[in-house]
Parts: sequence; structure tokens; C-alpha cells
Amino acid sequence: MSIKELKEREKEQRREYIIDAAEKLFFSKGKDNVSMNEIAEAVGMNKATLYLYFENKEALYFAIVLRGIRLMNRVFQERIEKETTGLGKIRASGDAFLEFNRLYPNYYRMFREAGPERYDPTSSADAVEVERLSGQVFVMMGRAVVEGMADGTIRPGLDPTTVAIYLAIASEAVVNMPPNLRSALESMGISHQQFVNDTMELMRYSITAQPQTKRSD
Repeated sequence: MSIKELKEREKEQRREYIIDAAEKLFFSKGKDNVSMNEIAEAVGMNKATLYLYFENKEALYFAIVLRGIRLMNRVFQERIEKETTGLGKIRASGDAFLEFNRLYPNYYRMFREAGPERYDPTSSADAVEVERLSGQVFVMMGRAVVEGMADGTIRPGLDPTTVAIYLAIASEAVVNMPPNLRSALESMGISHQQFVNDTMELMRYSITAQPQTKRSD
């Protein structure tokens, strides 16, 4: 390995070390409550050196979000690949979403906050990659819808992109429902988890191919 390659490897290792430290701080305190000075202190370098690796706190933020979305896409891919029908893959997508939300709530929270209404999705290479990878889940779900219409498990005539976006928006709304609505459910003896499970089933049913009934003359 050349000296140049060694230096590049060392630079990348130091960059990952900085991301590790910033991640711990962002997870525990929230991104808005962490300063670049705190991050520099955590990694044992001055702020000027820190800026050699990350232009600003937003760039560091997207480096962490990128870790999370790569992990999320891997969870989706692994779940989907185990299924043989389009509807099965849609069901697996919902399960993957719930699994990621449960196992990696901090990554999920940061990913939800990384929308274009708050951050510039072209502000760094990592932000651009986050934007690209965000669309992969919709592509996987859209393909599953096409496959399901072909194999007869999903009702025909649906637009794959519309279905993918509908399921994504509805799933997120169900998981992140307002506290007052959660309280209303609990007052009726319905747990949030039960509500999530029932609603996910309703969403799947809405796209499931239904058996044809014979008309009686």
C-alpha cells in the first residue's frame, strides 16, 4: 500500500471517528443542542481541524443520516428478498418499516427530520446520497406492486408509484400519531401497537386482489 493510500485510509478512519462521536451527541441531546465545539472536544481536536473533515454541522448530520438510511434499505432488502409474491413483498416492506423504527429509533428520528423543508438536500455529497437512497424504498415497493398485479395477489389497475407513496405516508402517520389520538385509543382499551397492526392489515387489504364472485342470472 502506498503512502498516499495509507493517508487516505487514515483520513477516512478519522472521519468515521468524528461521525461516531457526533452520532452519540446527536442521539442523546438532539442535533440542535450540539455545537461543533462540543464535537471537536469529544474527538480531541480543535474546531479548525474538524472543519477540514466537515464543512458544517449540517454536513455531519447528513453523514449520520446516511448511515441510518443505508441500514434501513438493507433491512427492507433482506425482508423483501424472502418473499415470492408481490403482496408478500408489500407485507414485508411494512414489517421492515416497523422493525427499523423499533430497533433504530434514533436513526429513524434523524431521517424523518432530514426533509427538504428543513435542510438543503444538495448541501453535501452525503445529503445527495441520502436523497438518492430515499427513493430506493419507493422503487422496491413499486416493483412489488407491479409483480403483485402480474401474479394475481394485488388487484389490477393500480399505479405502482401512487401505491408506494400512499403506503409510506399512511404507515408513517400511523406509527407517529399525535399523543391525543393515542390517548383516545388507550381510553377504549386499544394499544398503539394493536392499532398499528390492524391499520397495516387494512392498508394491505385495500390493495389485495379479491376473489371474483360469480354473477347469478
